[in-house]
Order: sequence, then C-alpha cells, then structure tokens
Amino acid sequence: MKRLMMLVSLTSFYVNAQTNDLSWTFQWDGQSQGVIFLQTNLTSVVKRSICDDIEHVMSQVTVSNIEFTVLATNHPHHSEADGIAAIPDKGHICPSNFPIDYYRLINGTHFFILNNEGCSNYLDAITLTNQYASQIAALPSVLYRFTNGFDVSSMTFEQKKMFIWNPSLDMSLQDDAQKYETELSTALPKGTNWVTFVRPSILAYGLEKLDNDNGVFLRCEILTRVNRATTPISTVLLFVYKDGTWRWCPNIF
Repeated sequence: MKRLMMLVSLTSFYVNAQTNDLSWTFQWDGQSQGVIFLQTNLTSVVKRSICDDIEHVMSQVTVSNIEFTVLATNHPHHSEADGIAAIPDKGHICPSNFPIDYYRLINGTHFFILNNEGCSNYLDAITLTNQYASQIAALPSVLYRFTNGFDVSSMTFEQKKMFIWNPSLDMSLQDDAQKYETELSTALPKGTNWVTFVRPSILAYGLEKLDNDNGVFLRCEILTRVNRATTPISTVLLFVYKDGTWRWCPNIF
C-alpha cells in the first residue's frame, strides 16, 4: 500500500516569551503545562481543541517515557528555546507526528512550542475530523467488536468481510474464495480482551489512497496493545472507512 503524504517544509521558529500568549495550558501528570502557538491565525476554538488533544495524548505518556534535555549554548535554537522534550516511543505510545519537541521553561512551567508545521498539521486534522464527524463517531462500536472477539462459526462470509478489508484480499477472492474466507476466519480475534485500543488523537485520522483501488478513504491509525498470555505487544492497527463501515486493514495476513 502507498499512502498520500503531504510534505511540509520545516519552518524555523522564533519565540519571545514576552510577546506570546501564555494562557494556553493543559494538564499532564497532575501539573499544568503550556503551549505556545507560532501560527498567529489560529482561533481560540482551534487552540483549545489542540490543547485538549495534546492533553489526551500526553495522558498516555508516563513521566519516565519523556526525556527533557536542556539545549547547549551552541545549539542553533538556544536563543529561542530552553530544551527538547523527546518521547522515545513516538509512533507506539503517541502519534509519530505528535509535535511536542522544543519548549520554554517559564516560571517553572514547560511551554511546548508548536511551530508553523505543527500548527498547520493540527489545523488540517481539526478540519478533517469535523468534516467526517459522523464516520468517526461510528469507530468505537467497531473497536468494541474487536475487543470482545468474534464468533466466526456463526458469521457468514459477507459478515466477515464487513470487518476486514485490504485491496489485495479482493484479488484473492477472485482466485480462491474458500481460502479467502478461511483467512478471514483466522484473522478475526476470537477471545475477549484480545487488544486494548488507545482512543486516537485527531492526528491519527487522514485520507488513505490504496494501491489497486481508485478510491481515497478515511483512515485511522490506532495505537494498540495486543494482550498476549506472556508479554503485551504495542503496535499500530490501520482501520479504513469503506462502504459505510470501519474495517481493519492489515498489510498482510
């Protein structure tokens, strides 16, 4: 599968704590943290939505999973930021494009700096999720089915296809329908608590262009913990909205 990707050039930033609005805050680990928005055309509603999403994402990140590093005096952004907040498990415990990086320490509070690229990505995400609000509202009920497992013995072929889709699988259907159904039956989880889904950030949604198909679909990359008997495994599962429902879109079986 290939993804449509928007390439945004990195924008250098300049932060003057005396001229930026420091009123935008969120809670993390019982403490107030701040956000400095470098893009000046964001409305208060958009800024609040971004802060709320950052708070949700950061609630999944423990203090031990973030590294605060003070910038050296010879760092190119030393005059603009005090340090970098690195999340080593980006892509597993938070979205890979989560824009928490540079920060200013102001009156003992970390104010994370959202540069123009980070602000634009969030603005695009808010626009997209508002446009597809009804489809997004239908996602939790589908995830509930995956969490609680499927009784594949009582499901028809068409019912199984309602929960999994991949363009390459449609090609398999043309070659060997029986094999295709067997693969679907094997792939659908049977037991309860098979996975634990993290409520997605608005940054997890986008439009998906898939090979072997002419359509562009709403997609969501969901941070997931696969609950196994020994050690849980963190992964990302792709769900695609197709033909009126959300379907798990595995790369392969």
